Amino acid sequence: MLFFSCRHHVYKLVLKAIFEVKIKQVTTSPDILLFKKPKDNWKNIYPTKIQCYRETVELFRTVTELENLLDFYVAELKSFMVRDDYQELIELSFVFLGGDAEKKIKIKPPGAMHQARWMAREIYSLKLSLFSSQLKLNTKDKEALLDVYLFIVIIYVKPWLQWILAVKAPYKDLCFLKSLKVNESISKAASQKFSHDLWYFTDEIAVLALFDDDVDEETKLKIVANLHRKNFLTHEKRYIPSKEEFCGSSYGEFDTLIL
Repeated sequence: MLFFSCRHHVYKLVLKAIFEVKIKQVTTSPDILLFKKPKDNWKNIYPTKIQCYRETVELFRTVTELENLLDFYVAELKSFMVRDDYQELIELSFVFLGGDAEKKIKIKPPGAMHQARWMAREIYSLKLSLFSSQLKLNTKDKEALLDVYLFIVIIYVKPWLQWILAVKAPYKDLCFLKSLKVNESISKAASQKFSHDLWYFTDEIAVLALFDDDVDEETKLKIVANLHRKNFLTHEKRYIPSKEEFCGSSYGEFDTLIL
Protein backbone atom coordinates (compact mmCIF):
# COMPACT_ATOMS: atom_id res chain seq x y z
CA MET A 1 0.00 0.00 0.00
CA LEU A 2 3.04 2.28 0.10
CA PHE A 3 2.55 2.70 -3.66
CA PHE A 4 -1.04 3.86 -3.15
CA SER A 5 -1.63 7.56 -3.62
CA CYS A 6 -4.79 9.13 -2.21
CA ARG A 7 -7.03 9.01 -5.29
CA HIS A 8 -9.46 11.56 -3.88
CA HIS A 9 -6.69 14.11 -3.43
CA VAL A 10 -5.24 13.57 -6.91
CA TYR A 11 -8.59 13.80 -8.66
CA LYS A 12 -9.67 16.84 -6.69
CA LEU A 13 -6.57 18.54 -8.10
CA VAL A 14 -7.79 17.55 -11.58
CA LEU A 15 -11.21 19.09 -10.90
CA LYS A 16 -9.58 22.24 -9.50
CA ALA A 17 -7.46 22.58 -12.66
CA ILE A 18 -10.53 22.21 -14.89
CA PHE A 19 -12.47 24.72 -12.80
CA GLU A 20 -9.69 27.30 -13.02
CA VAL A 21 -9.33 26.86 -16.78
CA LYS A 22 -13.05 27.16 -17.50
CA ILE A 23 -14.08 29.74 -14.89
CA LYS A 24 -10.76 31.60 -14.81
CA GLN A 25 -11.18 32.64 -11.20
CA VAL A 26 -7.80 31.93 -9.64
CA THR A 27 -7.72 33.63 -6.25
CA THR A 28 -6.01 33.40 -2.90
CA SER A 29 -9.31 34.22 -1.21
CA PRO A 30 -10.78 31.37 0.86
CA ASP A 31 -14.15 31.95 -0.82
CA ILE A 32 -15.16 30.90 -4.33
CA LEU A 33 -16.76 34.12 -5.55
CA LEU A 34 -19.00 32.61 -8.22
CA PHE A 35 -20.68 30.37 -5.64
CA LYS A 36 -21.85 33.37 -3.63
CA LYS A 37 -24.65 34.01 -6.13
CA PRO A 38 -26.98 31.21 -4.95
CA LYS A 39 -26.20 31.93 -1.31
CA ASP A 40 -26.80 35.69 -1.58
CA ASN A 41 -30.01 35.16 -3.57
CA TRP A 42 -31.35 32.06 -1.80
CA LYS A 43 -34.32 33.89 -0.26
CA ASN A 44 -35.48 34.79 -3.80
CA ILE A 45 -34.97 31.30 -5.24
CA TYR A 46 -37.82 28.83 -5.69
CA PRO A 47 -36.30 25.47 -4.65
CA THR A 48 -38.83 23.52 -6.75
CA LYS A 49 -38.10 25.51 -9.92
CA ILE A 50 -35.15 23.43 -11.02
CA GLN A 51 -33.41 23.25 -14.39
CA CYS A 52 -32.50 19.70 -15.41
CA TYR A 53 -30.03 18.75 -18.13
CA ARG A 54 -31.14 15.36 -19.41
CA GLU A 55 -31.54 16.57 -23.00
CA THR A 56 -28.11 18.21 -22.90
CA VAL A 57 -26.50 15.04 -21.55
CA GLU A 58 -28.11 13.00 -24.34
CA LEU A 59 -26.02 15.01 -26.82
CA PHE A 60 -22.91 13.44 -25.31
CA ARG A 61 -24.13 10.04 -24.12
CA THR A 62 -26.46 7.39 -25.52
CA VAL A 63 -29.79 6.76 -23.83
CA THR A 64 -28.46 3.44 -22.54
CA GLU A 65 -25.38 5.10 -21.03
CA LEU A 66 -27.57 7.75 -19.42
CA GLU A 67 -29.94 5.16 -17.96
CA ASN A 68 -26.99 3.15 -16.61
CA LEU A 69 -25.68 6.28 -14.93
CA LEU A 70 -29.10 6.98 -13.41
CA ASP A 71 -29.30 3.37 -12.18
CA PHE A 72 -25.91 3.85 -10.53
CA TYR A 73 -27.10 6.96 -8.72
CA VAL A 74 -30.31 5.22 -7.61
CA ALA A 75 -28.27 2.35 -6.15
CA GLU A 76 -25.99 4.82 -4.35
CA LEU A 77 -28.97 6.69 -2.92
CA LYS A 78 -30.23 3.43 -1.43
CA SER A 79 -26.88 2.57 0.15
CA PHE A 80 -25.58 3.88 3.45
CA MET A 81 -23.43 7.00 3.18
CA VAL A 82 -20.96 7.79 5.94
CA ARG A 83 -20.62 11.41 4.84
CA ASP A 84 -23.54 13.79 4.33
CA ASP A 85 -21.69 15.72 1.62
CA TYR A 86 -21.30 12.52 -0.45
CA GLN A 87 -25.04 11.95 -0.10
CA GLU A 88 -25.75 15.52 -1.19
CA LEU A 89 -23.45 15.20 -4.21
CA ILE A 90 -25.29 12.04 -5.35
CA GLU A 91 -28.68 13.71 -4.91
CA LEU A 92 -27.65 16.79 -6.90
CA SER A 93 -26.21 14.64 -9.71
CA PHE A 94 -29.41 12.58 -9.84
CA VAL A 95 -31.55 15.74 -10.03
CA PHE A 96 -29.22 17.21 -12.67
CA LEU A 97 -29.92 14.21 -14.93
CA GLY A 98 -33.68 14.58 -14.49
CA GLY A 99 -33.98 11.50 -12.29
CA ASP A 100 -36.11 13.15 -9.62
CA ALA A 101 -39.28 13.50 -11.69
CA GLU A 102 -41.47 13.45 -8.58
CA LYS A 103 -39.33 16.15 -6.92
CA LYS A 104 -38.82 14.15 -3.71
CA ILE A 105 -35.28 15.42 -3.17
CA LYS A 106 -35.03 18.66 -1.27
CA ILE A 107 -32.14 20.91 -2.25
CA LYS A 108 -30.35 22.16 0.85
CA PRO A 109 -29.61 25.90 1.29
CA PRO A 110 -25.98 26.83 0.57
CA GLY A 111 -23.67 26.64 3.56
CA ALA A 112 -19.91 27.15 3.82
CA MET A 113 -18.42 27.46 0.35
CA HIS A 114 -14.77 28.25 0.96
CA GLN A 115 -12.07 26.39 -0.96
CA ALA A 116 -11.01 24.44 2.11
CA ARG A 117 -14.35 22.62 2.24
CA TRP A 118 -13.83 19.09 0.95
CA MET A 119 -16.66 19.00 -1.62
CA ALA A 120 -17.20 22.73 -2.28
CA ARG A 121 -16.59 22.78 -6.04
CA GLU A 122 -18.65 19.68 -6.76
CA ILE A 123 -21.67 20.56 -4.62
CA TYR A 124 -21.95 24.26 -5.35
CA SER A 125 -21.27 23.92 -9.06
CA LEU A 126 -24.30 21.64 -9.28
CA LYS A 127 -26.45 23.93 -7.13
CA LEU A 128 -25.52 26.77 -9.43
CA SER A 129 -26.54 24.64 -12.41
CA LEU A 130 -29.93 23.66 -11.02
CA PHE A 131 -30.91 27.26 -10.24
CA SER A 132 -29.10 28.96 -13.12
CA SER A 133 -32.39 30.09 -14.70
CA GLN A 134 -33.13 32.08 -11.52
CA LEU A 135 -29.67 33.61 -11.21
CA LYS A 136 -28.15 36.37 -13.30
CA LEU A 137 -25.28 34.65 -15.05
CA ASN A 138 -23.70 36.04 -18.18
CA THR A 139 -23.55 33.91 -21.32
CA LYS A 140 -19.81 33.32 -21.01
CA ASP A 141 -20.11 31.95 -17.47
CA LYS A 142 -23.10 29.78 -18.44
CA GLU A 143 -21.20 28.14 -21.29
CA ALA A 144 -18.08 27.59 -19.18
CA LEU A 145 -20.04 26.23 -16.24
CA LEU A 146 -21.95 23.79 -18.46
CA ASP A 147 -18.67 22.06 -19.30
CA VAL A 148 -17.86 21.83 -15.58
CA TYR A 149 -21.35 20.48 -14.73
CA LEU A 150 -21.16 17.78 -17.39
CA PHE A 151 -17.67 16.75 -16.32
CA ILE A 152 -18.73 16.39 -12.68
CA VAL A 153 -21.94 14.44 -13.27
CA ILE A 154 -20.97 12.27 -16.25
CA ILE A 155 -17.29 11.57 -15.57
CA TYR A 156 -16.25 12.53 -12.06
CA VAL A 157 -18.81 11.46 -9.43
CA LYS A 158 -19.05 7.73 -10.20
CA PRO A 159 -15.32 6.96 -9.95
CA TRP A 160 -15.04 9.37 -7.01
CA LEU A 161 -17.40 7.12 -5.04
CA GLN A 162 -15.62 3.93 -6.16
CA TRP A 163 -11.98 4.90 -5.53
CA ILE A 164 -12.28 3.79 -1.91
CA LEU A 165 -12.05 0.19 -3.18
CA ALA A 166 -8.38 -0.64 -3.72
CA VAL A 167 -8.98 -3.51 -6.18
CA LYS A 168 -10.96 -1.20 -8.48
CA ALA A 169 -8.44 1.65 -8.47
CA PRO A 170 -6.22 0.56 -11.43
CA TYR A 171 -9.13 -0.03 -13.82
CA LYS A 172 -10.99 3.08 -12.66
CA ASP A 173 -7.85 5.13 -13.21
CA LEU A 174 -7.67 3.85 -16.77
CA CYS A 175 -11.38 4.46 -17.44
CA PHE A 176 -11.14 7.96 -15.99
CA LEU A 177 -8.11 8.68 -18.12
CA LYS A 178 -9.92 7.58 -21.28
CA SER A 179 -13.03 9.62 -20.42
CA LEU A 180 -11.22 12.95 -20.30
CA LYS A 181 -12.07 13.73 -23.93
CA VAL A 182 -14.87 16.14 -22.97
CA ASN A 183 -13.53 19.07 -24.94
CA GLU A 184 -10.11 20.38 -25.83
CA SER A 185 -9.61 22.74 -22.88
CA ILE A 186 -10.89 20.30 -20.26
CA SER A 187 -8.87 17.42 -21.73
CA LYS A 188 -5.69 19.49 -21.77
CA ALA A 189 -6.11 20.84 -18.21
CA ALA A 190 -6.98 17.43 -16.78
CA SER A 191 -4.19 15.61 -18.65
CA GLN A 192 -1.56 18.13 -17.59
CA LYS A 193 -2.60 17.86 -13.95
CA PHE A 194 -2.76 14.08 -14.22
CA SER A 195 0.74 13.96 -15.66
CA HIS A 196 2.19 15.29 -12.41
CA ASP A 197 1.14 12.13 -10.56
CA LEU A 198 1.96 9.31 -12.96
CA TRP A 199 4.33 7.81 -10.42
CA TYR A 200 1.50 5.81 -8.86
CA PHE A 201 0.62 3.91 -12.07
CA THR A 202 2.82 1.06 -10.91
CA ASP A 203 3.06 -2.61 -11.86
CA GLU A 204 2.38 -3.51 -8.22
CA ILE A 205 -0.91 -1.59 -8.18
CA ALA A 206 -1.98 -2.88 -11.61
CA VAL A 207 -1.97 -6.45 -10.26
CA LEU A 208 -4.99 -5.57 -8.10
CA ALA A 209 -7.07 -5.47 -11.31
CA LEU A 210 -6.97 -9.28 -11.28
CA PHE A 211 -9.50 -9.14 -8.44
CA ASP A 212 -11.77 -6.54 -10.06
CA ASP A 213 -15.04 -7.95 -11.41
CA ASP A 214 -15.26 -5.08 -13.92
CA VAL A 215 -12.12 -6.24 -15.73
CA ASP A 216 -12.80 -8.89 -18.38
CA GLU A 217 -11.02 -12.24 -18.48
CA GLU A 218 -9.05 -11.44 -21.64
CA THR A 219 -7.48 -8.39 -19.99
CA LYS A 220 -6.69 -10.37 -16.86
CA LEU A 221 -4.89 -13.00 -18.95
CA LYS A 222 -2.80 -10.24 -20.54
CA ILE A 223 -1.89 -8.94 -17.08
CA VAL A 224 -0.77 -12.42 -16.01
CA ALA A 225 1.27 -12.75 -19.19
CA ASN A 226 2.93 -9.41 -18.50
CA LEU A 227 3.79 -10.53 -14.97
CA HIS A 228 5.93 -13.29 -16.49
CA ARG A 229 7.74 -11.14 -19.02
CA LYS A 230 11.50 -10.89 -18.65
CA ASN A 231 11.64 -7.16 -17.89
CA PHE A 232 9.13 -7.50 -15.04
CA LEU A 233 10.97 -10.38 -13.43
CA THR A 234 14.32 -8.58 -13.57
CA HIS A 235 12.82 -5.41 -12.04
CA GLU A 236 13.95 -3.21 -14.89
CA LYS A 237 13.27 0.48 -14.31
CA ARG A 238 9.61 1.17 -15.03
CA TYR A 239 8.76 3.35 -18.02
CA ILE A 240 6.85 6.52 -17.13
CA PRO A 241 5.63 8.61 -20.09
CA SER A 242 6.68 12.23 -20.23
CA LYS A 243 4.18 15.03 -19.78
CA GLU A 244 4.28 15.70 -23.52
CA GLU A 245 3.69 12.03 -24.41
CA PHE A 246 0.90 11.76 -21.88
CA CYS A 247 -0.98 14.90 -22.98
CA GLY A 248 -0.68 13.93 -26.63
CA SER A 249 -1.77 10.32 -26.20
CA SER A 250 -4.92 8.87 -27.71
CA TYR A 251 -5.46 7.19 -24.31
CA GLY A 252 -6.06 3.80 -25.89
CA GLU A 253 -2.32 3.27 -25.78
CA PHE A 254 -2.36 3.22 -22.00
CA ASP A 255 -4.14 -0.14 -21.74
CA THR A 256 -0.77 -1.85 -22.07
CA LEU A 257 1.02 0.75 -19.95
CA ILE A 258 -1.22 0.65 -16.88
CA LEU A 259 -2.56 -2.90 -17.15
